[in-house]
Amino acid sequence: MQLKLNIYKNGQVEKTYEAGEFDIMFGTVEDLIDLLDMDKLGKDTSDMEFVTAIVRLVSGGKDKLKEILKEIFPELTDEEMKRVKIKELVPLVRDIVKFSLGELSFATGDKGKN
Repeated sequence: MQLKLNIYKNGQVEKTYEAGEFDIMFGTVEDLIDLLDMDKLGKDTSDMEFVTAIVRLVSGGKDKLKEILKEIFPELTDEEMKRVKIKELVPLVRDIVKFSLGELSFATGDKGKN
């Protein structure tokens, strides 16, 4: 999975961070699960329900989200985080969550259910 995070300055992309394959730590997956209402998210979850859950994650777990993004993009600074567009952050977080849950399913042998 290729992940990309744009940093803006004066309305223009100043810098782009990219991450290809990455290992996400189990503690990170645990934190994501704790921050999301997993009972409402399953394989039949609509895009709108998923986006709503991600928005709650972004607003309620911003410190944990920063930690996760810095794990994926190690050079990312707090100052740069302030210059990321929310409309780009939500799909990025969605992809990270889906990847994390997929990795967790794979690790537990639940390969066909994500």
